[in-house]
Amino acid sequence: MGKSDRVRQPDPFEEEQPPGYHYSRQDRLSLPTAPRFPQKGGGIFRRNRTLLILLLDLVIVMILGVIVMRFFYAQVNRADLDGYSIVLRGVRSQEVVIATLTVANSSSQSQLGVLVRFSLVRNPGEEDSTYLSGMAPADRGGQLILRAALPAEDSPEVLYAEVRIGDTRKRLSTGL
Repeated sequence: MGKSDRVRQPDPFEEEQPPGYHYSRQDRLSLPTAPRFPQKGGGIFRRNRTLLILLLDLVIVMILGVIVMRFFYAQVNRADLDGYSIVLRGVRSQEVVIATLTVANSSSQSQLGVLVRFSLVRNPGEEDSTYLSGMAPADRGGQLILRAALPAEDSPEVLYAEVRIGDTRKRLSTGL
């Protein structure tokens, strides 16, 4: 049975269709297809400008954050006193806090005495402090490392050190 031999069935919904309506599958298939627009070249940022602007804003904010942190953030665990560079570090374990103070000669020509008072409270009394002393290195690039073990009670969060080199004093602190 070929295509021409088929008998067309009447449309059961013919009464419901508006007057003048005619549907022919052959007419629809004979129409040209809708034009396809060519894809734009480039990546995701050429197709989505908002994403590009958002990414650029994020990069600019990150760069500004690094600049602000580098130049305007005060480092409270570092100091320069009388030609010596001082760095305070602390490590907490279960029972003790290990405090390390590094004194490096950056430009001083003389050898001075160093006195350090370590504590785990902001304004310590004599019983809450640990004292160490030594002689700062006389040659440029030399280092003096002072270490102390402080009993860790009530899980301290900050280590304090008051440093005196010659007649100059400086108070340093660092998080644990």
